[in-house]
Amino acid sequence: MNVARKQNISERPLIMETRLVKWNQRELDSSVAPGMVRIATETTLISPGTELRLYRGDAMPQQVWDSFAVLDKSTRGREAGGQPEVTMADADRRRYPVGLGYNNVGRVVACGAGVQERNVGERVFTIARHESVFDVEEWEAIPLPGSVASEDAVFLYVATLGLHALRRGGWQPGEWVGVIGLGVIGLATALTAYGFGGSVVLFDVARSRRELAGRLLPGVAIIDPSALSGLREVVDVRHQRVSLVIDAAGGVPALRLAMRVVDSGGRIVLLSLHAEEVGAVFGGLFYEKELSILGTGNDPYYLPAEARGPSIPRNIATILELLVAGRISYAGMATDHYKAADAAKALHDLDVQLDGAMVGVLLDW
Repeated sequence: MNVARKQNISERPLIMETRLVKWNQRELDSSVAPGMVRIATETTLISPGTELRLYRGDAMPQQVWDSFAVLDKSTRGREAGGQPEVTMADADRRRYPVGLGYNNVGRVVACGAGVQERNVGERVFTIARHESVFDVEEWEAIPLPGSVASEDAVFLYVATLGLHALRRGGWQPGEWVGVIGLGVIGLATALTAYGFGGSVVLFDVARSRRELAGRLLPGVAIIDPSALSGLREVVDVRHQRVSLVIDAAGGVPALRLAMRVVDSGGRIVLLSLHAEEVGAVFGGLFYEKELSILGTGNDPYYLPAEARGPSIPRNIATILELLVAGRISYAGMATDHYKAADAAKALHDLDVQLDGAMVGVLLDW
């Protein structure tokens, strides 16, 4: 792996086929192009949702497969206009090899001509692959304050998903938020809501995840949905009117639980992917409570400086303000560390785990 530290060589793990991870080596230009910065990775986060689905060959929207199958760039860059057709990839249209990764903390090692705001040695967050050295446009390298630990920063993109889901659900300060599923995205969503002053009720069937959430959010109600008495205690006895539920688990049981927990006239935001047929779920409670079901993705990755509205970099800046103010920390979600050279083992371990204890899996470079 020593070769990965050379500035003109980059290594990234690629899935060549299901459950087979290999390192792909490619050369970088000796000089950095104008407007670009070169970054050496320090820490990356494995997404146990998207990346495990790629690893297993599970159902996902076709455009997700297509985006990760583009191997000649490290990030998405400037998004094209228009709305892509959303289709589910069948077995014949799942494209391999695919590159992995979109949560990266590193340091700037070189700058191209015209770069004005980034400096060599600066620590930055990028939505980049699991890759040792790479080049991105200057705007894609988001500077990290010295007080923000890398174990916090590596969750920044994941946290934007929760922030977007809260906005999508029309959350207002004072409203109770229920979060179903305490994996890395659900737990980051709960922490983000809490950091903005929200009152949260959390649900997960895995004891290990409930215990982790309890350590990160002491005093918050955390419920095992299989314990019916627990649900009655939160929803009936304590009279917490949960007007917004964010489903970060996926599947019919989670959707049924969301309909049961949310208050009449409430909103359910589907932050997770529902690949199976869920039509039968829309029965009595859906109509009786007059519920709203909202899909969610994320804000645009790139917006021109003069354009108004949220974007992923602007959302990251907002979350960094919470981190700097000490109102929130994601570092406790880092449950497992692997050397970058052991990326294949990390994905295998995530794939076969039975207790859900692996939440935030970091690769150290």
